[in-house]
Amino acid sequence: AVEVLVSGPIDKQSLLDSGILGCLIHTLNALLTHSLASEGENPVNYEQKVEESVVRIMKALASHPSAAQSLIEDDSLQLIFNMVANGSVVAFSQYKAGLVSFHNIQLHRHAMQILGLLLVYDNGSTASYIRKHHLIKVLLMAVKDFDPDCGDPAYTMGIVDLLLECVELSYRPETGGVRLKEDIRNAHGYHFLVQYALILSSMPKNMGFPSNHSSQHQNNDSDDSEKQPPLSANSRQNDEFASLDFSPSLSRLLDVLVTLAQTGPVESSGASTSLLSQTKPTGNSRSQTPSCNNLYDEKREQGSGKVRDLEAVQMLQDIFLKAENKDLQAEVLTRMFKIFSSHTENYKMCQELRTVPLFVLNMGGFPSSLQEIILKVLEYAVTVVNCVPEQELLSLCFLLQQPINSELKHTILSFFVKLTSFDLQYKKVLGEVGVLEVLQDDLKQHKLLMGP
Repeated sequence: AVEVLVSGPIDKQSLLDSGILGCLIHTLNALLTHSLASEGENPVNYEQKVEESVVRIMKALASHPSAAQSLIEDDSLQLIFNMVANGSVVAFSQYKAGLVSFHNIQLHRHAMQILGLLLVYDNGSTASYIRKHHLIKVLLMAVKDFDPDCGDPAYTMGIVDLLLECVELSYRPETGGVRLKEDIRNAHGYHFLVQYALILSSMPKNMGFPSNHSSQHQNNDSDDSEKQPPLSANSRQNDEFASLDFSPSLSRLLDVLVTLAQTGPVESSGASTSLLSQTKPTGNSRSQTPSCNNLYDEKREQGSGKVRDLEAVQMLQDIFLKAENKDLQAEVLTRMFKIFSSHTENYKMCQELRTVPLFVLNMGGFPSSLQEIILKVLEYAVTVVNCVPEQELLSLCFLLQQPINSELKHTILSFFVKLTSFDLQYKKVLGEVGVLEVLQDDLKQHKLLMGP
């Protein structure tokens, strides 16, 4: 009867006021415990139908704007955070050991979908509760403790998506100034995300949970498919970056870092703060933005991709420099170029991190494809941003003095010629950074080697 009610067009507020959603969360937790105790036995058809009905009711109620707020009084919201985190840390290792059934894994995925809906539709009023109960740290510990031998990268990546949802939630109108990105920083979350990226890059491509349903935003209930939230809508775009040989979870993680870099508050006319994020949902996300988020959409557009968090850019830089996987480095470079090209001020803002100079100094060990991307970034800085990248040119000059192959030297010199043809001022700039002296020394060395 309840399922029929929630599937109709009636106002669900009275049902939420009754506390039924909190009761159902405790019921779902009990079902997970029962599934654990059954040690892999398949539930009978009747029990499975009851569970499916419970899940559908919960998803229907969780899509109400006040659903998350209704779970605060009895701490049901805290319970579902713990259920989701426990799925990553415990459930998959128990499944691999044969202690729980695949059904238990599916229930954890449903719990993740329900929590995603609660966060997507919330107006920001739960931000203070999330901070009070250290729920950001609960999710981060699941990422920190990811075990590549038995964990599911897609499930843990779903937890990262939930972290991003919490960050976005804290820029909505009713947060009271609580910024949950600070909680990520205070819990060393950025470091954990870098480590998670490096772990994913070291995993064999065919390693992971053997199921086509491992992604948390998929659902076995076809009639619920339209209710699934983009556990972060902003983290599922940019599919043009994903290659067939590259981990989908790692690709999505890099997208999340780009979104974090571009998310933050801004003062604007008519609104004191807004959610800043350059990225928008695409067809691979939910087909429509939640109705309760429509009032945030216009404010999102104001962000225009401007960098709001240099620490998130620093994460991408750290991943690049620590990665032993050239495919990962190429993916990071592509996203760095995306960040720089998203707003004309981004390149200059990121110069204080010395990101591009560091990349330049390491160019000697990169394949030509990565070298071309780095020089493309520099060309963009000169021709579009109208920036004179002196530190970057100094790094190129220093690189010329190192024992690099002749092909790279020729590529760098060709780039210098391109700069001078673009603007004659670069003849003076290149002289100031010492290019002429380097070339003279190079000529002298060749003369000595060749003899009179």
